[in-house]
Amino acid sequence: MNTSVEQNALELTLDQAFSDLNSNVPAEEIIGRLRALEASCQGGTNTRARLLHLRGLAMNRLGFPGEALGDLHEARQIYETLDDRTGTAQVWRSIVTGTSVPPSQCACRMIIIWSRR
Repeated sequence: MNTSVEQNALELTLDQAFSDLNSNVPAEEIIGRLRALEASCQGGTNTRARLLHLRGLAMNRLGFPGEALGDLHEARQIYETLDDRTGTAQVWRSIVTGTSVPPSQCACRMIIIWSRR
């Protein structure tokens, strides 16, 4: 399988997991999916930040605020290193409110990223 194909599949899986979290799919199920993806999301990448953001939200929902906050701050640091202001803002929003960004705003984010290129 092509690396770009794998990356696209990974991004789609994370998109679906954010959507599922917003639809109140049990956090345990989402955490299980993230464990399967974690080896593919290493380093200071946008994908790693998204996984940590999602895991932080799910862990908070499961009642583990310390672990959740650790994941959210790690995601924030990655986004700041990547100079991704939108990602940084989304994580700060999650830290403050305990919720993720609605899927419609995620689509807008992708349009903004592509328009910058």
